[in-house]
Order: sequence, then structure tokens, then C-alpha cells
Amino acid sequence: MKSEISRRSFLSTASTAVAVAGATQLSAKSYGRGYRGTLEFTKTGWVARDKDLKVLAEHTKTGGEDQNLHHTNLHNHLRNGEALNCPIELGMAGVVAVNMANESWRTSQMMGWDAANEKMVPANTLKMSHEPE
Repeated sequence: MKSEISRRSFLSTASTAVAVAGATQLSAKSYGRGYRGTLEFTKTGWVARDKDLKVLAEHTKTGGEDQNLHHTNLHNHLRNGEALNCPIELGMAGVVAVNMANESWRTSQMMGWDAANEKMVPANTLKMSHEPE
């Protein structure tokens, strides 16, 4: 059985590493914590703060985040050729991040993105600094 520490999912990209912990460890809210700040997810949207807690950006949900709208648009694109509302590259980036978090949890190790080979690998196999670029 995995300990609470290893149950955290770790995502890593070339310049950022974010530890995503369950809400039970961080109060009733959900956070993404990085080297330069924190992303707080709320019921109404999200707030990005720097390390000094200064608000960098905020987003309030508009209703466009509804997953059913996304799926309907995708199905209409596949069936009828309707234009996509989201660029394919953006969708792929989201899927890659989730896959990296899942693989990190399964293997209990931090994952990284090998840009040269365009694939996910254990972060300790990459030649990169822990400092943001």
C-alpha cells in the first residue's frame, strides 16, 4: 500500500514541476503548487498566486467549461466536420499532463517530458536543472 506522500501525483515539464496533492491534506480546497507560486482551484474557478501570495491571474467559470459541450463539439466534428472549439494541440497537452500524473502515481516516481523524442520518461533520466528557465 502506498504512503500518503507517494500518493501525490507529480507532473514535470521542461521548466516547471508541480506537486498536486489531495484536498484532505490541504484543507477543503485543491491546490497545484510549483516553484514560483500556487494555483488554487475553487468551486467558482481558479486563482494563481506568486510565492508572496500576490494574485497573478484569476478565472471565473463561465459555463463554457462544461464537459458535455466539449464532447458534443468533438462528436459533431467527427460526424459532420464541424469546426473544433479547442485546438488539437491544446487537447493533447492536457491529455499528456494527465497521463504523466497517472504514470507518476503508478510508478511512485516523478515523470518528465523528453522533448527530443516526444515521449514521457522518468524525470531522473533527463538532463535538466530543477531551476525554472
